Amino acid sequence: MNVLIAIASRHHATVEIAERIAAVLRSRGFGVDLVDAEPSRWLDDEHDAYIIGSAIYLDRWLRSARRFVAENETVLARHPVWLFSSGPLGEPPRATLDDDASHSLVGTSEVAPVEHHVFGGRLRPDGLGPVERALAGVIGAPEGDFRDWEDVDHFARDIADTLDHATAA
Repeated sequence: MNVLIAIASRHHATVEIAERIAAVLRSRGFGVDLVDAEPSRWLDDEHDAYIIGSAIYLDRWLRSARRFVAENETVLARHPVWLFSSGPLGEPPRATLDDDASHSLVGTSEVAPVEHHVFGGRLRPDGLGPVERALAGVIGAPEGDFRDWEDVDHFARDIADTLDHATAA
């Protein structure tokens, strides 16, 4: 089975999550392509499943990820799709989003994800531009790496298990 992972990231933290998911899937025997979720990257039906992830800023996915999903929703609607978001800082609950929240965040209701998972993010002030640094200071964003790698591995193993089960059926 072939899986495409498309990600949108500003400061590479979301890319690192996608790379970890890809490593877990490859260890389970899946073919994995990792690409940037960017507009005008047209998908075809060469993959059996899709995982799309984006950093969250101001409660929204990055514009490139939203456009990527919108431009490819016909293909995505025909395949199993998992979504993940990265960005909450501190120790918020890591709850799965309901369908309405997922549609709002992604910007389309045509794609029905198997799951939409939220992972903590990472904030390194030295990697921010002046405007981002000022905004982080104004909202009191905590510095640090809040990604839970066990949670990422669990998410990836669940995807692998679901795809293995679908193949066996």
